[in-house]
This record gives sequence, structure tokens and C-alpha cells, in this order.
Amino acid sequence: MDEETAALLIASDEGEGFVTQKYAASHLGLPLLELVLGEAAAWPVDTTYVVLGADAEAVLDAADLGDAVVIIDPGWQEGLASGLRAGLDTLTRERIGRCVLGMGDQLGVVPGDVVAMLSAAEARDTAIVVPEYRYARSWPIVLTEGAYPRLLGIEGSVDVLELFRVHSEGVAEVHFDHMAPARIRGPQDLKPAGRG
Repeated sequence: MDEETAALLIASDEGEGFVTQKYAASHLGLPLLELVLGEAAAWPVDTTYVVLGADAEAVLDAADLGDAVVIIDPGWQEGLASGLRAGLDTLTRERIGRCVLGMGDQLGVVPGDVVAMLSAAEARDTAIVVPEYRYARSWPIVLTEGAYPRLLGIEGSVDVLELFRVHSEGVAEVHFDHMAPARIRGPQDLKPAGRG
């Protein structure tokens, strides 16, 4: 896999019910996005990009984003599609031909799963690889540059996983015999330091 690979994490929504900005909220003693980026640092990628939107300054003030390249999405209120366009537009300009597209609120994505998806993309010569965890699709997904135009043209609060289910051309699945890594959907999912 000589082609440059990036991690692209979307963390642009404001979340609902959080006292502080969602991605700045404390989970296990650290800001949520900082934890997710810490895990992504172990993935087999060359560069990590993160798309911020709602209250971006609060996230930047609260979390140590390390070496991640920050992309600001001024149209974040539109929904997920805006953050995807902002991120993929940057990858296109940087000529990065493959990415691991993940959510900034998902923890527990292990490097081995990412390796399996990247290997599948290469071996099957496919544009999109979606993980299926015990028969349920989730994130992250692997995209090659052939898939970028499909997502650069979407709008609103699109369900990307459903989009790839309905329009399945060029989409491959990798099956994992474990549950999907958890996402922090609301403040009820946050845990204080010292709890696993």
C-alpha cells in the first residue's frame, strides 16, 4: 500500500443535550475528540484530518488535537454532507487517494479492523469498503478517490451507510465477528474518569 492514506474524522455537529460542546465534553477524563484522535493515531495512516464546525474554537481550546490537520466547515448546520464535502475537498486538493472516513464520536476502532478494510480495498480493487459488525454496518469506512465524487455531490443530513446500501455499486463489505465500536450519541453515554 504505497499510496498515501489519510484518516478523515467528521466532528462538525453540535450534538444534543450536552452542557459543553459535544467534542469538547469530558469522557473518561479527557475531551471526547482527543480520545478519538488518540486511537486514530494507531491506525495505519499517513495523516489525520479532522473536520470541525459547531463551536470549533471551544473544541480547539479544550482538546489536544496533536498532529491532526484541522478543517473548519462553515456550513456545518446543513448536516453531515457539508462536513464530508469540506473534508473530501481538502483530500482532493492534497491529492490523497485513499482515506479512512470516521466519526469523531466513535471510540474503540482498533487498528486491526482498519488494516483489514484497507487490505480489502486493495485486494478487491473497490472504491468503498464498509465494515459489517455482526450483521450491522457502521463506521469507519474506507474510500478511494474514485468514491470521492459520489460524496462531494450529496447534501443535507444524509445517511451515508444507507446510501451505500441502496447504491451498492463499487461497495465491498468486510465482516467482523464483534459488535460495532460505540459512538457517543448523547450526554448519557459520557463516563467520568476511572470508569471503563
